Amino acid sequence: LEAIGVPFQWNPGVVFMARFMTVFAAVIAVTKDLPDVDGDKKYGFETFATKLGAPRVAGYACLALALNYVSAILEGAFSPYGSFNKFQMIFGHAFLANQLAQSW
Repeated sequence: LEAIGVPFQWNPGVVFMARFMTVFAAVIAVTKDLPDVDGDKKYGFETFATKLGAPRVAGYACLALALNYVSAILEGAFSPYGSFNKFQMIFGHAFLANQLAQSW
């Protein structure tokens, strides 16, 4: 933002995106190894999936995503007026949490 002359300022949207996407990226980083767990075992690579098993890692990843969606719903519900579009924060993340639960 400084490149265009706008000073950076923390606000509820920036905090939400940083937190939400950090959890999302961590889940992606952990689950990217799930399809190749047999190859990782064969060649001696230690990953969460080789140590804990792919089903357990997938379950923990789903739990982390579900908690991330629940926190987004709560943040939308209890944030000060005008911080977020409450309808999108609550119902959008509830819909995505429901989709995750159905595929779990």
